[in-house]
Amino acid sequence: MSEKTESPNGDPIEKPEDKQFSDLLNKSLTISDEIDNFVKTVSSRNQTNRVYAMAMRDALPVLSKFEYPPELLKLLADSNEVRSRFVMSVDENLIMDSTGGTILATATTAYSGAMPSMREAELMFPVEQFQLVVENINLFNSRVSRPELKEETSQLLIKWGFDVGAHNDKSPLELFTTAHTAFERPISNTNPAITSLIPIRSCIELVIGRLKELRPKTPNAKGIRDIILIGDQLKSDLLDNSIVKEWDTQWRSLSDDLSPAKYDEMNYDEWRKLLFDATRFLHSFLDGLDNTKARQPK
Repeated sequence: MSEKTESPNGDPIEKPEDKQFSDLLNKSLTISDEIDNFVKTVSSRNQTNRVYAMAMRDALPVLSKFEYPPELLKLLADSNEVRSRFVMSVDENLIMDSTGGTILATATTAYSGAMPSMREAELMFPVEQFQLVVENINLFNSRVSRPELKEETSQLLIKWGFDVGAHNDKSPLELFTTAHTAFERPISNTNPAITSLIPIRSCIELVIGRLKELRPKTPNAKGIRDIILIGDQLKSDLLDNSIVKEWDTQWRSLSDDLSPAKYDEMNYDEWRKLLFDATRFLHSFLDGLDNTKARQPK
């Protein structure tokens, strides 16, 4: 990866990664247009993929001073490859669009994780650039925090049977709903983020635990992380193994960010970003798994 550079006046100089990202994101938008022409209508998933690609492309100047996640270029390229096959295989086009969308959603979460916080951006960018940086970050966050994401994730939880709790415990769906309701209608004036981020973390942890039990084979796998164990057996056959590693990387980062010790000084924008990063991770993770491979619970 090339070193970060800037011009004498503090403006970022385009890095090789910037050009590669821009080309890949523009190609993703072109593919979206081709898909629309093919199906003669705008599918909700295709529109979502377009929004993700536009959000990442428009926020590129912000990321220019920061390191890119190592897998991001590959994820974007893989998504484009799968989605470009959409119009070439009529029988599989829904599967193709779903798979390409899952990869792109995973890439968007990786991209979002690399975006600086407002505090970091204030330190990294000159004063004359900071307002534009804030606008770019806010635009990115508003686009990728689309309203449909919450409902789609709820439906995936139901599809996997995670709307039912074990014993008298809350179900993952209940925890997920609580997290978003607490964000939309805060019930506390002091540290309200805790009322939302603890439930979303608990939701994901419970989902991971339940998915481990649904693996068709449960060998002794000491030392292997849970996301890897789940992905190796349950991921869609159309997805490359590299996406399982990316899910694992994202969950380890999110799990750390969702630590209660970090809630105290969190502002509203940071809260929103973290909640929707967690939601997008859960969406792409469940969407990328094949429930027909799962063992039926006893």
